[in-house]
Amino acid sequence: MTTADRLLFTPLHRALGADPSPLTFALLTQAVDNGIPETADLDFKQNIEPGRALKDGDLPKDLAAMANSGGGMLLFGVSDSGSTASGVSPLTPDRVTDTFVRDIRRIALNQLSPPLFDLDVVPIVEGENRALVVIVPNSAEAPHFIFKDDSFKVPYRHGPDTQWMNERMLEAAYRARFEQFRTDRTALDELVEHGFEGRPTDARAWLVAASRPSTPSTGRRRLTKREATEVFLAGHQHAQTLAPAGNHPLARVDVHNPRTGLRKWRASPRHMAPSVGHQDCQAEIHNDGSVVLAAAIGQERVGSDQFIQPNEITTTGVGGALADFIGLVRGLAARSAVQRVDVEVQVRWPSGTDLVIREWEIGPIQYLIDADHALPIARFVPVRTELDMAPWLDADGVLDQYRDLVADVVEQGGVARLE
Repeated sequence: MTTADRLLFTPLHRALGADPSPLTFALLTQAVDNGIPETADLDFKQNIEPGRALKDGDLPKDLAAMANSGGGMLLFGVSDSGSTASGVSPLTPDRVTDTFVRDIRRIALNQLSPPLFDLDVVPIVEGENRALVVIVPNSAEAPHFIFKDDSFKVPYRHGPDTQWMNERMLEAAYRARFEQFRTDRTALDELVEHGFEGRPTDARAWLVAASRPSTPSTGRRRLTKREATEVFLAGHQHAQTLAPAGNHPLARVDVHNPRTGLRKWRASPRHMAPSVGHQDCQAEIHNDGSVVLAAAIGQERVGSDQFIQPNEITTTGVGGALADFIGLVRGLAARSAVQRVDVEVQVRWPSGTDLVIREWEIGPIQYLIDADHALPIARFVPVRTELDMAPWLDADGVLDQYRDLVADVVEQGGVARLE
């Protein structure tokens, strides 16, 4: 699915009373025909400066103002009169190229402080009709500064106009940022606790990984069952690329028949064999872009009739579970335009024992190294990090983040290398 084909619900859709749909030139024409007014989150622009002139034009100010005011939409290719859409003005071909899209993202990263991530840039090309839509997120990093007239300034949207924050407004903006950080941290912790609900951690070790979008939603919608299935399948495929030899929990759930829940879809075990335990894994994808994976990784089968202890886990078990998790995060991010996610990983095991992470000896003969060589863990430190899931990130970029996440888990048990 290309960016232009993706179903979106933007401030323009809301102003038109339209259902979620791809961005098309017909929507722009409707905005003109209906005389849609500009608002705090909808700004019409007749044109945009060429790539080399972007940093000296209005774009940095417009991006920062939107991000500092809850997010919104810049629509280039529509002229306005008295802050009302008045005409369609097709852009020149150079303003809708991939290179120009990268130039806009570069402005958001280099000309704003702190940098603005999660920008969604959508070229609209229909024959000679060309427009450009920039969807600005409700940034958790606001307030964003720009350097203008030899000083740092903080713009914001006041209705259809852009103005500058004063000292008191800036103080309130920082207070809101810190409060949002606390709220987001609490919400992520609650997702992890939800993942552990009903899991028999007193019988074997469990791993729960959860993620939430780093940037609040500006118009995500409910996933259909077909879309949820596609996300689960894509997640499984991504995971196989990250860890071809891992022990993958997603292989044990019914990814073809997810069940709906409250604003989410859940994939549960395909069967419940005694050898793998009752309800040994579950994966959830949420409409808001969150992901939760719970997997039983203790007492893993390591031979035809051989199992490790309930408080023991293996590096391949951890690697497979986290590969599935990142696969789901990447699959859902591609569907919901999420570019960065906050992540938390926890492991719990039977009380009264230490957690032991066992590794495989890789060579002509592969075998599991004895538990006596492991470093017992009395207290596992939850792993918290941020992952970049931008659509332009290559496979190596995702693989590096996966390896770092796995290392943060297994190094707590004295494992210094990964298979």
